[in-house]
Amino acid sequence: MLKPHVHSERPDQTVFKVRLPNGSEGELVEDIIGYRRRHGRKEYHVKWLGQSKLTWEPQENLNYVQDLIARYHQRQAHKRKTTKNRETRTSFEEGHVTDMS
Repeated sequence: MLKPHVHSERPDQTVFKVRLPNGSEGELVEDIIGYRRRHGRKEYHVKWLGQSKLTWEPQENLNYVQDLIARYHQRQAHKRKTTKNRETRTSFEEGHVTDMS
């Protein structure tokens, strides 16, 4: 069982430290909530477990949370599909015929 570590900057928040397979220490990621390309690099907006802070992290820092990254991209694809279906339905209901592709 992991023992929570209280971060000194914000003692009201718990930081969950873990030992990574490569021997280094890391924090637990709760969720991936955003994605961007910055200076040609992929970055993900990360919500850390037990913290309110969000940070942008380069993809190479997130090797151990590929499942969360995949889940984020699946949610985004579902949102895009839902939005496109809603736009098509609205156009049809209003009597507009448009090519949405």
